[in-house]
Amino acid sequence: MRSRKIVFAGGGTAGHIQPALAVARLWKQSHPADQIVFLGTSSGLETKLVPEAGFDLELITRVRVPRSLSLNLLKVPASLRANRLGARYTDALAVGSPVTHGPFAQALITGLPLRDDITSLLVAHRNADENAWSEFRDKAKRNLGVRSGHTVVLVFGGSQGSQAINSVIKNTRELIKDRPITIVHSVGAANDLPASDDTYISFSYIEDMANAYLASDLVIARSGAITCSEVSALGKYALFIPLPIGNGEQSVNADHLVEMGRARVLEQSSFTASWLLDNIDTMLAISDQLSDLPHFGDLEAAAKIVALAEHQLSAGER
Repeated sequence: MRSRKIVFAGGGTAGHIQPALAVARLWKQSHPADQIVFLGTSSGLETKLVPEAGFDLELITRVRVPRSLSLNLLKVPASLRANRLGARYTDALAVGSPVTHGPFAQALITGLPLRDDITSLLVAHRNADENAWSEFRDKAKRNLGVRSGHTVVLVFGGSQGSQAINSVIKNTRELIKDRPITIVHSVGAANDLPASDDTYISFSYIEDMANAYLASDLVIARSGAITCSEVSALGKYALFIPLPIGNGEQSVNADHLVEMGRARVLEQSSFTASWLLDNIDTMLAISDQLSDLPHFGDLEAAAKIVALAEHQLSAGER
């Protein structure tokens, strides 16, 4: 069997890397002779996650966009990799959710590939009823060391963490410490790790996110596309604090969950300890009223992407 080199580009955060790893693992299962290579930079989380997954990583120079007018700004369009540019050279396009205009309007809608631990959880418990799912959740809480009878608020700001979110949680902890609520908090590897106690469990980075999601009654997080997909897949209720930079795509990511009554979106400037104290009971009550049975819409996303790539390669080899 002829060996091919399959290149995955993209990195920086776990939200970009984990879906690519899910597709890479599935490709390797079907095409064991192929060589898989990831492209990344020395500053991204791919330097840890890709080698741990057993794949080769080749480093390239990170492109930085100048923040002031200079001749270097003219080099940016030629230096960046862009989806819109790449879309002009192929008809094999895939998107996680429908796009209404532009070249991606005709793309295959695959959903977003889920990280392996969440996929494994969903597959293992695909046929579980609500009572069984509740038992799985109780076990997940015990695995985290959560006290019996406590509701769990899972907080994270992406793989790098969020100082703004962390600050609000720090200022809220003492105000709710006498209530049956445990905060499970991923602060980000670059931030100081606070000490855990009976109602606060801290991590620099949560390796077993499936267990953390499963244990949670409320999720507080950035609304990255991957996070929204994971919240949806595991049937959770979330408060999303969109990243206040960029072009507003994080707010759009959560629209479908807001419409389903499974999420609330709040601007970072409005997210304060007093706001959280005033609203946490309402959000936990909404979560309690919702069935948290999982949804399986994205479970086949990686397989759909692999099939699309296989079809494209087959057409090119004919």
